[in-house]
Amino acid sequence: MSITLGALIAITDYNADEPFNAIILLFIFGVFLGGIYPSGAWKFSIALAIFIPIINVLSVIIHGRHDLFISQGIGSFIALIPSVISCYIGAWINKFLTIRHAAK
Repeated sequence: MSITLGALIAITDYNADEPFNAIILLFIFGVFLGGIYPSGAWKFSIALAIFIPIINVLSVIIHGRHDLFISQGIGSFIALIPSVISCYIGAWINKFLTIRHAAK
């Protein structure tokens, strides 16, 4: 499921001029997956975000725009940051709600 969502986010990012839609989707899906599977939050964060740099690097190579390799190709690895943050926020929310529910 996370691979499919990651591919969807990468396609959204590839077709957009600004990365805001992809960041919002990364955050929403990251919180969702981190909340459901808190022990594997780091795995899901990588699975969600890894397709963005892969598609951007392939696009730069295929289109022959080697001048954009650093800014759009390698620079797109920054997508891992909101993905990791959101997955761990979801895991923290799960842990907080579990502790709070157990205390009652």
